[in-house]
Amino acid sequence: MKSFYVLILILVASFVSVPVQAVTAKNYEKGTKAQQKSISYLSCAFYGSSTQLDPSYTGQVPTADIKILQKAAYHAYNDALSYFGYEEPDHEQRIIDYAEFVASQEAVLWDKPGMNGKQVTLIARSLYNESNCNLLLDSIK
Repeated sequence: MKSFYVLILILVASFVSVPVQAVTAKNYEKGTKAQQKSISYLSCAFYGSSTQLDPSYTGQVPTADIKILQKAAYHAYNDALSYFGYEEPDHEQRIIDYAEFVASQEAVLWDKPGMNGKQVTLIARSLYNESNCNLLLDSIK
């Protein structure tokens, strides 16, 4: 009987401590789209910033454009969390979670062929163009 009460307490504690609400199928779909949008913005910002690694490279993406993409990525990330029903208890933790999200996405992007070579700025510019980042940037300006 004692183990039954312990089990009930554990179940109650786990439901109370989880900051997630039930997510409808429609919100899940919207959240997934927002998350993909955030990843696209992050990819473009990453490729853009990688074009700036060589100061003499003439095809650099402007810093202002990179900042616009980074800001859009953060807003899309927050939208995704909202659609998924995730309620962060404090703003500082959300920023930490976002930083971890960015780091994991950038780690994946560094693994693209050529991104760790001597031609990183050229490859980054090529990937920036292949990802249609200029169109994406125009759509959020």
